[in-house]
Amino acid sequence: MKRDKGFDPRRLRSRTQVPWRWRLAIGLATSLCGIAVLLTMTGIASLLGQPASLAQLSHGVAFALLGVGVSLFWLGIWARRRCRARQHQHQHGLSLARHLLKKPD
Repeated sequence: MKRDKGFDPRRLRSRTQVPWRWRLAIGLATSLCGIAVLLTMTGIASLLGQPASLAQLSHGVAFALLGVGVSLFWLGIWARRRCRARQHQHQHGLSLARHLLKKPD
């Protein structure tokens, strides 16, 4: 196939700026996941008998920390996926003329 020296395939894809609010939302969702992992690890450590804090947590509090941590983790993952989907929703693919995108009959 012959290559044209003036052809740049990167120009076919439009480079749109991502709004800062989606980046901020993704950052908050990722931070939520990080906090959830810390809560879950604290609950597991307390259940195993090696708490990181000075006071021994009761089993009820440890199970509550574990449950809250896991649920916050899944909430953070869901929020991150939703933000990423909304972020990429407005991209329309290649920037070609309509007659070039039609399939030949």
